[in-house]
Amino acid sequence: MALCGPGIVYSMLMYIGLTKASAAYAGVFANGSMPIFTALLAIIFTKELPSRNQMLAIAIIITGGVILGIPGMAYGGRDIVQGILLFLLASAFLSTYIYGIKKYDLKPTEVLALVNIPNAVIFLPLWFLFFPSGLASVDLPTILFQAFFQGLGPGVLAVFLIAVTTINLGPTSMAIFSSTVPACAALLAMPVLAEYPTSLEWSGISIVSLGLVILFFKPKKELRLPSSK
Repeated sequence: MALCGPGIVYSMLMYIGLTKASAAYAGVFANGSMPIFTALLAIIFTKELPSRNQMLAIAIIITGGVILGIPGMAYGGRDIVQGILLFLLASAFLSTYIYGIKKYDLKPTEVLALVNIPNAVIFLPLWFLFFPSGLASVDLPTILFQAFFQGLGPGVLAVFLIAVTTINLGPTSMAIFSSTVPACAALLAMPVLAEYPTSLEWSGISIVSLGLVILFFKPKKELRLPSSK
């Protein structure tokens, strides 16, 4: 769980992938494939199929994410295929982590310790002793801002909220919400960066929103694969 969570392995796969393909590919493949991987894990280990609403929501939200990513994909990258494979691998790792939260019945506080402490113990000495660092060339306010923004955001709040959502809604629904990241980023860019979506991007956001509305409908009884017994 510590290996598959949003720690060293996931972050390095994403960062290396971003050096090879544009961020739009990360949004589509890393986030969009997460519901698929999570649903496959549920099918393999519990014989439980996603509900019809979940399957429809997955298809619609992935479609909206692809539409959102079309403008950014035009920027390409130096090695798009390698980037996509790294994003898919990162998604598979994080999907395993999300599924594991439910499988092992972990509490949000347990997840915080499980992800942050082992990753810090392993990575910090390696970074301090061996990896290159640009801290000496950065001013203190920037360092403090990133420590607060990255540490409190992805490092604490995201880990905690992923656990809470998974516990209450299930791993598949949590993964479906994760696939809305490109749409959320496009909306946040308006107040934060004064960047406004194009007509095509608004279409993608609308389609993603439709997928979420379908997800909110009360699902019917879960489908299960026939037992081998």
